[in-house]
Amino acid sequence: MLDLTISLVAIVKSKNPTLAAFRYFNSNQRQTMRSPFFTSRLKREIKELIRNQINQLPMQDRKEAKKILQEKDRAYWFWEEWKSPTKVLEEFAFPHVLEEYQTLSSASHGGFYGLKIFRDKYDEYGITPRLPIGKQAVLVSVFSSQKLIELVSIRSGQNQLLFAV
Repeated sequence: MLDLTISLVAIVKSKNPTLAAFRYFNSNQRQTMRSPFFTSRLKREIKELIRNQINQLPMQDRKEAKKILQEKDRAYWFWEEWKSPTKVLEEFAFPHVLEEYQTLSSASHGGFYGLKIFRDKYDEYGITPRLPIGKQAVLVSVFSSQKLIELVSIRSGQNQLLFAV
């Protein structure tokens, strides 16, 4: 939800809101048209849709819109004006919103990197708990158990419980 709000702010506060909206709404379509995983029929339909959108833009923005379609894909569609969502928030949001975003963003990026580190198959999500599939799955189990024992030991010693080692 916050990412959508950031995109909305980036569009409204852009130097050219019309082109910013075009860039936002077509960033995924550009990736689809370049992907080898989609049919040529779908790609043609997307190309036609984008052509119709360009024809609806003000005349002075059409040439730039065509250039946008040729751009290299970036991490964020608004990269030309702001390098990251954090930069958008730093410029336009209240400090507590920026703080919340950084907290939530850290968790989501951490989860993404975790998937990469453990070579997890991220498109095979389910609600059933399981170990990561990759080579390091056993290490997760051993490391987690070791950390659990250390934490219980520290807490037990601190609270003078029976479990102190």
